[in-house]
Amino acid sequence: MHVKNLCISFTFFFLNEYNCQVGRSWLDDALEPIYWPLRRTLNEIVKSVIENRKATERNNLPKPELSENLEFPCKFSTPRSEKVPQSVHKLRPGDIDLIGVIGDSLTAGTSVSATNLLELPAEERGASFAGGGADTWRTRLTLPNILKEFNPQLSGYATGTSLYIEKAAGLNFAEPAAFSSDMFTFIQLLVQRIMNDPTVDFRKDWKMITIMMGHNDFCTANCNLKNPYDALIMHAKDLVKVLRFIRDNLPRTIVNIVPPYAATDLWNSLMGTSYGRKTVDIDGNKLICPTEEHPYICTKRNSRQCNVAMNKIMN
Repeated sequence: MHVKNLCISFTFFFLNEYNCQVGRSWLDDALEPIYWPLRRTLNEIVKSVIENRKATERNNLPKPELSENLEFPCKFSTPRSEKVPQSVHKLRPGDIDLIGVIGDSLTAGTSVSATNLLELPAEERGASFAGGGADTWRTRLTLPNILKEFNPQLSGYATGTSLYIEKAAGLNFAEPAAFSSDMFTFIQLLVQRIMNDPTVDFRKDWKMITIMMGHNDFCTANCNLKNPYDALIMHAKDLVKVLRFIRDNLPRTIVNIVPPYAATDLWNSLMGTSYGRKTVDIDGNKLICPTEEHPYICTKRNSRQCNVAMNKIMN
């Protein structure tokens, strides 16, 4: 069994590396006809293993600490603006209509609930902190599950274990083993999917895109580059290219740039803590609530005290 697990895990690793080699175009590659079918099959095997294991364990697990009847603590009268905001600096959490992600294994939800080697490759996007919308905030305290409390019509979040090309992935275009140079391909695919969605008002709806990339670049820089700091320069260039593409091709978009290894308190970073807004505790997690006085998502322009206040919360 251990040999079988090891073989499947290495197969996933190879497939991910194949899909994310710098400079190659997998869209017209000769192996493309067998690549995705094989990867889908392996993903379904791992997904089935996890579901069977969870079904077996369900009766033995303790009941969740948060009651299903517990109301979301951040409630106020106007979570969504009466008129669609014209400026990102006047954007409330409820104004977000669409949420998307580009990143690597961390934002793809890889191995979120894995308990053995065979389950490691599972891409549990529905549980991803940045793009997962499976269940509710009571069981999965993710950014989409929080935003759904402000706008129940939010779309784009992932709902299950899937590859990014599948429907359950929503707009989660994270890919395990991806590098910074892959970001531009993924943002193009993401924008194209939004444009092709008949339920989206492309020019009117506000979109939130989270970008978290660079881990694989920085981890391999010591081996592949004479000067590891060159990875930072290349990452910055790739990021600027993506941001310019978003600026020119995706109207009404707010972008979250999450630095590598700094994913904690993503929601709180969006909210800031200026103007004395309250903080509530959910199962040990400090959650910052917007207030009537300052209900907007935090930007440098509308919340000069944002960074100072966030440091107080973190400390």
